[in-house]
Amino acid sequence: MGGTHELNETNEGPGRKLLPWLVRAREASLLTGLSESWLRREASLGNIPHVRIGGLRFDVDRLREWIRAQEGRTLADPSIGRRHPRRA
Repeated sequence: MGGTHELNETNEGPGRKLLPWLVRAREASLLTGLSESWLRREASLGNIPHVRIGGLRFDVDRLREWIRAQEGRTLADPSIGRRHPRRA
């Protein structure tokens, strides 16, 4: 698959493993610790960054940035990732 990005923050050190920068939900789940079903559901709702190229894919860097932006919030927080207010 196209380009690769480091899993780690820097390119320093020997033996760093390169990963594809677009990953499927399973790989995104392993990289983030979020469940695969949660990633798929939130992507289908448009709440988390993703693309559809040959299926559902996640850009590792954009997903990590999104996760960092959620710092101090919990996944139960109804405002996380919502573009539109919840309907009553």
